[in-house]
Amino acid sequence: MAEPGSFHFLLGSDNQSDIETFRLVVNTIDLPALVSTSVLSFERALSEHQPMVILIDENFGRGCGVDICASLCDQAPDLYTIVLSESEDFAHAIEVIRSGASDYLVKPLTESSLKHRLKIAERAMRPHQKIRELESIVEAQHASEDDVIGQSASFQRVQERILRYAPIDAPVLMTGPSGTGKSMSAKLIHDASVRAHKPFLEVNCATLNEQLIDSELFGHVKGAFTGAERSKRGIFEAAHEGTVFLDEIAELPIGLQPKLLSVLQDGRVRRVGATESTLVDVRVIAATNRNLVSAVEDGSFRSDLYFRLNVLSLELPALKDRKSDIALLAQSILTSKCEEFDLKNKHLNASAVEMLKRHTWPGNIRELENILIQAIAMTDGDTIHVQNLPKSVFDIELTIPDSAPSDTSSFQHQGGVTLADIEAAYIDFVLQQTGQNKSKAADMLGIDRGTLYRKLKQRRDQS
Repeated sequence: MAEPGSFHFLLGSDNQSDIETFRLVVNTIDLPALVSTSVLSFERALSEHQPMVILIDENFGRGCGVDICASLCDQAPDLYTIVLSESEDFAHAIEVIRSGASDYLVKPLTESSLKHRLKIAERAMRPHQKIRELESIVEAQHASEDDVIGQSASFQRVQERILRYAPIDAPVLMTGPSGTGKSMSAKLIHDASVRAHKPFLEVNCATLNEQLIDSELFGHVKGAFTGAERSKRGIFEAAHEGTVFLDEIAELPIGLQPKLLSVLQDGRVRRVGATESTLVDVRVIAATNRNLVSAVEDGSFRSDLYFRLNVLSLELPALKDRKSDIALLAQSILTSKCEEFDLKNKHLNASAVEMLKRHTWPGNIRELENILIQAIAMTDGDTIHVQNLPKSVFDIELTIPDSAPSDTSSFQHQGGVTLADIEAAYIDFVLQQTGQNKSKAADMLGIDRGTLYRKLKQRRDQS
């Protein structure tokens, strides 16, 4: 029996001759198949196995085969449906096709004609099946990995590119600020590719000096340098048939860039101290938070290497450009960290979420995670309030001189911050200082309590 999610055919027929011909043909093309001899088992097979190609006898289900086919096409237009009929009438065949069927095959079935039609169907539906497989893989990853959660338009564009890039076995160059989830995105591409069951290895090019990173990436032979007491495989050899993720690729020393170029051009790796090269088969995914075009212009990065890496480009958005994802991301991180620390799950109240949304997030998702860990530590109950967030979240600074209220020389301004932002941040700060006591907060702000309530309601309505 075919496994759910695999590419397979489903035949709905109670004609024994057709069933035998069908089974004989699908065995010769080595693709799994299902046979249903009743409408009930046919519907169960559709639900449980989600076949990509369906063949249905016109007489199936007491002559309801065409109606069943039309209903299927309405519910799942991506299905490839073949109607089997004893009628050779051309007008009837046109009517069946117009009802939604993909193909029409006259009975009695012959091995050659059925094999030909099934191969056409298989070729037509392979791209749809691949997309289905990739979507299921990415959805599974999204359910378990904090860095790739989101519903914003910018994140959806990233997700779409991951789906499209995964089956294209070519280098990927990822750009974007630090802390935006490049490593996790690289792993998603690997997991959704044909190399998924082979190694995924990553190296940060900024963490090692030139000699060490040379050995780490390309390996070395015994005696190649002081301390090289035995030969060692490098990352590229160890990841043979898999994927290598090179983070901070802009920091790769200029002297090693030709060796990486050789891997990309012809799959050759030469260990430190070796005289011969080794052939490897790896996919390279590289990432940087720097402008590589500028690095090429200033001579710190080779132009030929840049063009070899930048085949498929993926820009990851900063967290400040994903404000609508913050609540979802934060709760996922809280759930994960509370489980890691063996604590009861915590959640953010609405005011805390709003404060997080107003933060500028220079450290992106990594900074969000650090802030939430601090908030977990400072929260006794199940709910994280604004006062439980660390001071770094309150990043709008305003100092008003006592002696000259009209003097603006001592204001510290952050670009893009509006007067409404400053007011909202200061109201939240005062509420934090008063333990959310709105009467005290109103007194400190110099307004009546009704005005404070109106301002808070206005913010809620606009969010």
